[in-house]
Amino acid sequence: MRKNNHNKNQKAGFTLIEIIVAVGIFSIVMVMAISAVLSIVSANKKAQSLSSVINNLNFVFESMVRDLRTGTEYSSCGLSGSGIDNVITDCIGFKSSQEDGSRVEYELSGKSITKRVDGDPIALTADEVAIDHLLFTISDVGKPFESNFVQPTILITLKGYAGNASKDISETVTVKDDSRFNLQTLVVQRKLDID
Repeated sequence: MRKNNHNKNQKAGFTLIEIIVAVGIFSIVMVMAISAVLSIVSANKKAQSLSSVINNLNFVFESMVRDLRTGTEYSSCGLSGSGIDNVITDCIGFKSSQEDGSRVEYELSGKSITKRVDGDPIALTADEVAIDHLLFTISDVGKPFESNFVQPTILITLKGYAGNASKDISETVTVKDDSRFNLQTLVVQRKLDID
C-alpha cells in the first residue's frame, strides 16, 4: 500500500529528453513549411512577371501586326522598298496607313522594341521586358500584282526575358527568376489585289 501512495504523490510532467525531441520535430516541420511558403511566393512573383510580360508583348505584337498589315512599301530601314525581297533585317520600315501615310520603322533599340514615326522614337516594351533578338524576314515585296493572291509577308521572330534581371545585365549572366520567351508571328499585307 505504501508503494501505491508513493506513485500518487509524484507530479506528472515531461522529461528533458521528451521536450528536446518535441522541439526538434517541431523545428524540422517548421523549416519544411517555411521553405514551401517561400517557394510558393517565388513562383507567384514569377507568374505575375510572366503575366505582365505576356500582356505587354500581346499589346506590342498586336500594334505592330495591325500597322504592318495595312502598310505598304516595306523595306529594311534606310533602303528602298522596290527591290527588297527575302531580306532578313533587325529593322523594318514602311509607309503606314495607320499613321496618315507617315514612314514608320520598328527596331530593337538596346533591350526594347522602338517604333519611329517620321524619325521620332517611341519605346513600346515595358521596363521588366528585355528583348535580346528581333528579326524581320520580308518576302514577296513588289510581287502583289504580278500574280493573283501573292501578298508581301513579314515573319517576326523575337527572343527575350522578363523577371528580376535588369536590362543592363549581360547575356552571359543567368538569373534564377528570369522567364525566357521566344515568339514568332507571320504578317500578311491586307492591301487588296483588285486590278
